[in-house]
Amino acid sequence: MSDPANRPDAIAATSVQVSNELIQQYVERAHQLRSDVVHAFFSSLWRTARQGANRLLHRNADGHGRIAMS
Repeated sequence: MSDPANRPDAIAATSVQVSNELIQQYVERAHQLRSDVVHAFFSSLWRTARQGANRLLHRNADGHGRIAMS
């Protein structure tokens, strides 16, 4: 008698399980990459906004718009 693991339905079930696991890994990786990209974008945006605010706050009071040296 042949090995039960070699039956077509057993092979198909194993193939589907492996495919589902691979798809799940790809989905998890895509979510992580998206999260990393969103975090990098907003971190950069926040850093740029903070630098702009600091420049505005550190201007000289003489109205010439020069940045004060600290």
